[in-house]
Amino acid sequence: LIVDFANSGLVGLISAKDYFWFRDGQTKASYMSFLIDVSSTSNAATAMEAQKNWDDYIDKWNLNAQTSAKGAWQTSGLWVQAQAQAMLISSTIETLCIVLFLALIGMLVFTRNLLLSMMVVVATTSVICGLAFFIVVIMSWAIGPIEVIALIVFIGYAVTYSLHVAHRYGGRDAVPEDANLEEMDKNEVRILRTVSSLKSIGGAALGS
Repeated sequence: LIVDFANSGLVGLISAKDYFWFRDGQTKASYMSFLIDVSSTSNAATAMEAQKNWDDYIDKWNLNAQTSAKGAWQTSGLWVQAQAQAMLISSTIETLCIVLFLALIGMLVFTRNLLLSMMVVVATTSVICGLAFFIVVIMSWAIGPIEVIALIVFIGYAVTYSLHVAHRYGGRDAVPEDANLEEMDKNEVRILRTVSSLKSIGGAALGS
C-alpha cells in the first residue's frame, strides 16, 4: 500500500516517493515537513526556543511510539543558523576577554603601571560597548555574522590605539628632562604627559 502510494500519490505538487526511503522493496523511513509560526529571520533565542519545543515533542513521541515507529528526529535549517549565530556571539565574547587580558598583560610588562593598564582595558571595553549599542539599539540590527565580524575587527582597532597612547603617556620621554617634577603639581605632570603622548602618536592614530 505504501509503495503504491509512493509511486502514484502526490503531496501537494511533489511526488510522494520523495518522502520515503525504500530498500529492497521495504519501507525503511519517511519524513514530513511542517510550516511553523517562526520567521526565518528570527533571532537566535527565538529559534532555539522553537527547536527545544520540537525536541521535547519528538522525545515524547519516541517514548510512546511503537517499536517500528521509534527513532524519529527533526531538523531545520533555522536551527543550524541559530546555533551558528549563538556560537558566533559566544566566540566574540571569548575573543574580547582574551584580547583585553593580553592587553592588560602587555601594558603591565611595558609600563609596570596597573592604573594605565586598567585604563586601556576600560577604554577598549567602552569602545566595544558603544559600537554594540549603535548596532543593536540605534540601528536595530539583529546580531549576525557580519555584525560579529565587525565587532571582532573593531576590538583590534580599539586596543591598538589605546595601548599606544597609554604607552607613550607612561614613557620616560613623556616629560621633558629639564622639568622639575618635585615642584610641579600632579595635574600639571598629567597634562605634560597627555600633551606629549598625543603629539607623538595622536596624529598617527587619528590618521589610521
